[in-house]
Amino acid sequence: MGLCDNPIFRCSPANNEAAKNPTKIEAALRNITGVITIRFRPSTTMTRSQSEPEQVPPAEPPLGVWTSRILDGTVHNTPYLDTATILAYFVGTVSQWDNYARVAEEARSIPGVRYVVPAVPDFWQGKADVAIDLCSHGPGLLCTGVHDRSVTEAQKQAIVDRLWAIDRVEKIYFEDHAQRKKVREHYTQSEPEDTGTLSLEEMTESFYVKLTDRRAIKIIGESIKDMPGVHYVRRLGAV
Repeated sequence: MGLCDNPIFRCSPANNEAAKNPTKIEAALRNITGVITIRFRPSTTMTRSQSEPEQVPPAEPPLGVWTSRILDGTVHNTPYLDTATILAYFVGTVSQWDNYARVAEEARSIPGVRYVVPAVPDFWQGKADVAIDLCSHGPGLLCTGVHDRSVTEAQKQAIVDRLWAIDRVEKIYFEDHAQRKKVREHYTQSEPEDTGTLSLEEMTESFYVKLTDRRAIKIIGESIKDMPGVHYVRRLGAV
């Protein structure tokens, strides 16, 4: 659940002020019948400044994630500054799904709370072995190049062509914004509340790849990660 005190949200001055006291909000959330756990995640700003290519080998990427060399800072010759802000929010669990609608309604009534949305299970677990998340939403955001815009149809086709050229690729699925929305509604049984902004998940389109042999995951990661239009490649399921 997200909080007020943000210029892009249309909250009242009183709710904006209440959002500055997450301890009080947390206490109110814990008092709702059916709430099992509540955790507060404070607002975080991540900044990376880089003016020269890396002179030392970069740290190993997270296991099962392959990121563009431009995104991870190992290939770049011009100064740039990347800044991303993750707004403060709460995450929690309820005793059973039947309680969610009531708990969400009570949580929304707490001063300072802007929206409440359910977490959606990962639809692709067990159906695919690799996810390829694509560039989206304008120049420089989630892209392999700082001047790239959202992935183009030609770039999508090039990615598909390279995937089919890799041995042990069995199926390739494409999930666009409409499909992602459909999957979410399948679990929530209703239109998610409008939060006033799009999440990175909602902005991103992805390919999902089913393999006949999971040993090909690394081959796909290394082969696809630097293609135009690719944000990153990630393993699905157990290592």
